[in-house]
Amino acid sequence: MKTILAALLLLFAFGAQAATVTNGLVSCTDSITATPTAPQYVPIDCTATTGVVTAATNPFSRLEFRVNFGDTALASDPNGATWANAANTALSKNQAYGAVSGHVYQTAGTFTWTVTVSNGTEVRSVSNSNTIAAANDTFDGAATTCYFNTTVGTGCPPDSTEAAATDDFDAAIVSASCNASGKRCLFQRGSTFTASADGDVSTAGVRLIGAYGPATDPLPIINLDAGIHGLNINGAAVADVRIMDLNFVGDATGLGNAINFSASVSGVTILRVTSNDTGGAGIVLSGAHTLTGGAIQESTLYNHNNGTILFGRFANSVILGNLVGPGNDGAAEHISRFHRLKKVAVSFNTFQDPTATRSVTTIRCDDFAVDGAAADCNYFIYSDNKLLQGTRATSIFKIEPNGVGIDARAYDYLVERNWVKTEAYTGGTSVVALSIMGQRGAVRNNLLDLDGPTVAGRQGVNLSQASLSVPEDIGIYNNTVYSNKAVSTIGVNVTTGSVNTIVQDNLCWFDVATPTTTCLQNTGTNTTNNTNSTDAETQANAGSANDPAFDGPLTSIFGFRIGTGSYAATGGTGGFPAANSDFFLCDDTTYATNKRRGATVPRVRARCRGPARQ
Repeated sequence: MKTILAALLLLFAFGAQAATVTNGLVSCTDSITATPTAPQYVPIDCTATTGVVTAATNPFSRLEFRVNFGDTALASDPNGATWANAANTALSKNQAYGAVSGHVYQTAGTFTWTVTVSNGTEVRSVSNSNTIAAANDTFDGAATTCYFNTTVGTGCPPDSTEAAATDDFDAAIVSASCNASGKRCLFQRGSTFTASADGDVSTAGVRLIGAYGPATDPLPIINLDAGIHGLNINGAAVADVRIMDLNFVGDATGLGNAINFSASVSGVTILRVTSNDTGGAGIVLSGAHTLTGGAIQESTLYNHNNGTILFGRFANSVILGNLVGPGNDGAAEHISRFHRLKKVAVSFNTFQDPTATRSVTTIRCDDFAVDGAAADCNYFIYSDNKLLQGTRATSIFKIEPNGVGIDARAYDYLVERNWVKTEAYTGGTSVVALSIMGQRGAVRNNLLDLDGPTVAGRQGVNLSQASLSVPEDIGIYNNTVYSNKAVSTIGVNVTTGSVNTIVQDNLCWFDVATPTTTCLQNTGTNTTNNTNSTDAETQANAGSANDPAFDGPLTSIFGFRIGTGSYAATGGTGGFPAANSDFFLCDDTTYATNKRRGATVPRVRARCRGPARQ
């Protein structure tokens, strides 16, 4: 009877899981193409929105989208209700900002998400509800198999199958108990398993690969032989898969990855997976393979030896709350590299310590001439991340072509509220925090701390033509750029080839009188320069009238809040929505009359929500 009721619940819920809701010119869609079972990823796509009451210019980057996921179970989440790896660790998992977002619901229930859209004057909201079943109902009885080394122990779900004691991980994965529709295979926490061959996941249908046992016990360890992929997702029919609570450990040889995609698939959620010391990398979509409608959340990937730790093409997906890096110097490459991001949010992560000459994050766009719009990078958000340069990287974050001389197109994107912290890098000749190309993008409310390296030159935001892609209609708003080294420093560099750039309300303070420093260096065409810090203000001495009076200490984002009486507290022109969402996601109660510069508001003027008040 329990199985029949669960099946009826799933049938009812599945029929109502995809919906488009509209209110005026606001339009949002969620699209659960999978059997709705916890943990369930729900993508929310509002890119069809053209305005609130009237049509908007560049609505993706010019309108403000606030998302509440209505996850009433987060308060009791043992993994916490806030993002532990975000630039601001007080940010709630129940909220997001932007026209593309998504959430992994980890418990059963009916949940209502709401998106509120504003143009600075009018406000419209849309909502939709989704019903999600419990994993124990979907994978009832013999649909679940528990794997263990010695004894089954506690925590194996009722009525499930207890497999014979084994430490053979790959044999379990490819068996009919795992690699088939409707199956859940669980590995005992605190036990160690071995993979001597790839754990192939190749067939269609809902499934879950995870752990059982007391939550206080360590994750099951999967020791990978040389060159072995812990999980190899290699069937184009694969969809609706959950991979969670596993710890992959390599032997630092071969080219194996913890989780490898050798096919384009949809609906794969990776939750709380740890990987380290593989001969290859962490999570990799090899070749031109794409994950659509997927999520990678709260995973820890580090110390991999070859390739980029987190790599691939993504669509309608989210990468949330992960800790990625460090890489192994001299062996690994970039910490994270993304291709063809289409309707993707990369948010609340920490990316750190790439190998020499590589980047912390690179977003690469392929040649438009190859297959048209499918090769583009568009409707993506990179927000609320913490980027640590380590002692090796010269370019920390880049949007760039995937090759020289190609027509790579990046457009309709946001790079916002990220904290870039450079460290004691001494190689090369320069360091660039954010290297930007494309069209119709916005770079706003980022905190760029360039104080670490001793190289000859440093730049906060560098906007330049890359291959055939001409930067056009890009807004650079309310960023804070700081350093305290006597070397040439540029806050925002708009280079030749850039067209119709808006540079507005950026705060630069370099705390040195020499050599040459400037908040805006411009050789572009038709560049708007509104109330950025002057050269005199960039070179002001501490305690002078042009000192922005940061609260300090400058060891966290909260130290960069503008102090009482700062010239930057009232020296901006404003511009919706950049200055309406400061680095702490607070409401500036006097913003309408007192404009500001930089990524943070004065403490006395901020009305912060919840734990963000620090």
